[in-house]
Amino acid sequence: MDVSKKLAKLGLTQLVQLDNIVVDSKLVRPGGIFVAIRSGHQFINDAFDRGASLVVSELNEQANTIHVPDSTIWLGEAARLKRSLLSATVIGVTGSVG
Repeated sequence: MDVSKKLAKLGLTQLVQLDNIVVDSKLVRPGGIFVAIRSGHQFINDAFDRGASLVVSELNEQANTIHVPDSTIWLGEAARLKRSLLSATVIGVTGSVG
């Protein structure tokens, strides 16, 4: 599947949108995307006030909102697409406490 189709599946139109996605409304920059996870739905208006161009939400279906069944799944798919476009080596660091 080409990149434009993957973007469309996410409800996005431009690759640059993948560079400005946040889950904390206080971190929204003008033109950014706020992903409302769990109780984050109460911060949607704050995100728009701070300049969000889009909000990804499970509950809210207002203008400039991508309505999804599960925000965390959407966020994972967006991250997977962004990572697939990088030429960097991806490593994982794991461990346990105790």
